[in-house]
Amino acid sequence: MRLPRLPEIDALSFWLGFGLAALLAYALYRLRQQLADLRQTISHRFHRARELLTAGAERRLREDVQRFAQTAHLAGALFALDDVLVPPRLLLPEPPFDPTAPPTDPDLTSVIPRLPDWPELAAVYRAPTIDPAEALAGAAAGLLVLGAPGSGKTTLLAHLATRLARDELEVLSEPHTTIFVHAADLVLPLAPGVDSLEPLIAAAQARASALTAARLPRHLRTRLREYKCAVLLDGLDELPPPVVADVAQWLGQFRQAYPRHLLIAAASLWGYGPLMRLGLAPVLIAPWNAADYRALIEKWGAAWDKLIRSRKRRAPQDTDPHLILGWLGSGNGGRSVFEVTLKTWAALAGDARGKRPVDWMEAYVLRHGVKPIGQRGLGRLAAAMLERELSVGLTRDEAATLVAQVFAGHPGLDPGDFLDDLIARRLLARHRDRLTFQHGLVSAYCAAVHMAAEPEAAVPGQTPTWTRALYFYAALGELTPVVARRLNQAPDFLHSDVLDCAAWLRDSPAQARWRSEVMRRLSRLLMDSNQPEGLRSRALAAFVAAGDASVAALFKQGSTSPDAQLRRLSLLGLGAVGEISAVLQIASHFTDPDLEVRWAAALALGVLEHQSAIEALAKGLLVGDDHLRRACAEGLARHPEEGHPVLQEASAHADVSVRRAAVFGAAAARSDWAMPLIEELLRHEQQWLVRSAASDALARLREPASRALRPALPPDSQGWLVAWAAEQGLGVPPGRGALEVLKRAARDGHEATRRAAAGALGALADPDHSRELYPLLRDASPMVRAAAWEALGLISAAAGQRLAAPAA
Repeated sequence: MRLPRLPEIDALSFWLGFGLAALLAYALYRLRQQLADLRQTISHRFHRARELLTAGAERRLREDVQRFAQTAHLAGALFALDDVLVPPRLLLPEPPFDPTAPPTDPDLTSVIPRLPDWPELAAVYRAPTIDPAEALAGAAAGLLVLGAPGSGKTTLLAHLATRLARDELEVLSEPHTTIFVHAADLVLPLAPGVDSLEPLIAAAQARASALTAARLPRHLRTRLREYKCAVLLDGLDELPPPVVADVAQWLGQFRQAYPRHLLIAAASLWGYGPLMRLGLAPVLIAPWNAADYRALIEKWGAAWDKLIRSRKRRAPQDTDPHLILGWLGSGNGGRSVFEVTLKTWAALAGDARGKRPVDWMEAYVLRHGVKPIGQRGLGRLAAAMLERELSVGLTRDEAATLVAQVFAGHPGLDPGDFLDDLIARRLLARHRDRLTFQHGLVSAYCAAVHMAAEPEAAVPGQTPTWTRALYFYAALGELTPVVARRLNQAPDFLHSDVLDCAAWLRDSPAQARWRSEVMRRLSRLLMDSNQPEGLRSRALAAFVAAGDASVAALFKQGSTSPDAQLRRLSLLGLGAVGEISAVLQIASHFTDPDLEVRWAAALALGVLEHQSAIEALAKGLLVGDDHLRRACAEGLARHPEEGHPVLQEASAHADVSVRRAAVFGAAAARSDWAMPLIEELLRHEQQWLVRSAASDALARLREPASRALRPALPPDSQGWLVAWAAEQGLGVPPGRGALEVLKRAARDGHEATRRAAAGALGALADPDHSRELYPLLRDASPMVRAAAWEALGLISAAAGQRLAAPAA
């Protein structure tokens, strides 16, 4: 076969082309930096041009976000959020136990119970907190804010949305487009082939003004694809578990496609597990203490006074705010922010109908112009929503039909107009094609009123929403049959039935037949040394929240027990209920053989607002050992008016141990005077012992607290597990292989390894891992047993499932 003849190549042309190509390559090489700079300049100018073209839409979006956020609170129709805001904070979580890390120096705060479902003790004893903006600095992917209904989660998101829209968060390196949406406005599940941006854009449009909404989709698509955004997701605590799972699945798709964005979501304390798997750092919203409530009341008083002055004349029902601000500050312990806000509003408006949450709720509902027949309609709506817990609210047609049944015989009332009026007044809310209550606690109250009027019409369930409704019903109706059914069931792992009933004690009639049995069972939990500390702490918190005068005697008895844990809890209880008569008994525990009991005594005296408590702490500061001196100093730090001057005086005391303790007290005070005082001691103190304490205190004060905020690491990324596996001659492969190594560490590791493994299994929030934790409840080490119990409690709450009690 004959091959085709190749064309002839002209040598001159070849070498000429080769030379030109070489010269061009050389020129490009020499000019590579200039060309890169030119490319970057062109890209920057193009990017800047696009920013200028979208600047108007971005500005309008930011204005919309601010406008909405400033009204996204209980009294948004009256005041801007900034006018009545007490900046919310987050509880600083305890870092997970790491057996390879050097041991930390424990302090007084280590004995404060931090219970998500019973936050009263953390509030009273001022557990360490962190500013939400600082928290964002340590949580690159975002935050999952957890809290009970009425704890202020929406307010926290609204406050952050406002600051983000104003570009006030210095912890972020660049401005973020702010998108603040309600989870019920998301169109889910995501249809096949639909971009994961679309549900978010549609939800943002639902809150946008008419001027912004038309151009918002195009603007947000550009911002979400090419810029950094901050997505704030509210309302997850109002969704049933299947819908929360849909939201979590969509968020996973969204974050995988667009990983650069910051996400801040707020959820309830029950059933949030699917959200934990998104890489968010879970953190609890901080409960409020007495000082926080005083600040809230003062801000409300100032805003109310300004509102009254803006009128031409004072209305007859208006009360002079200065006359009532003082007594409003009492009796707020154990109440939610939502409840105290309603209480304050009712007192200032002069329409208070009593001193219970149901009375403040009634005043709030009536303030929206709801007549008695309308209250019945709201009760019917709320009861129907409770019975259909697997869906979000009701359709408009369903709601109108229910209201029409109540309005039958009243021809002048139109159900549609009634619903539209309450939506406009923001008592009800519209989310796509569904109607809900604007606030879940108002829905619970209205359902309770319906149950009181028609007790045979409802069979209460055991879900969190029913438990909230029964909280209000306890003040309105007969709970004995409900409590009897709950207490006759076999207890679950967390003794949920007893503790749920305990939450209803405070506002129930003193003569209610069921109270004594609930109190007896709480007492048994608290006194039983075989019960886990977490469960005993919850029983203690339930007693404190109940507000029953008899509990002080129980705590006094417990403080004399040979059981050190019971002594510690009882002392904390005496301080939490404000038992002034027990000051001497509490102070007598300064010589207790157990260090944590001595710390609890100092904490209890630190919250008792009485001169005798200050004197006892001052005496302990002067004559105790080093541990007690430090504990007393940190107790004095909790007394701003009288304790802080004692600490300032102690910093110049002749005894070096007193000066050293004063340093720790000043650090705990975190007041304006504290940092300068510690710095002064560091510069001029002669004794190394005091200088060392000052240096350590300054290091802790300046260390970013956000370091403790991290999402749960997968097992293959946990250094202690890799180290333990290496000791066993094993590797830690990614995925399920790492999980098997973790389970083996829980079975076969030494004490510290078993303890760490229990915590790591709990952080996975998967009920399938509970079988590895139950055997650890019988471990020889009390630390391992406690870690296993906490891990199972976390799994139960995150999964929204009741776990079986361990076999006896």
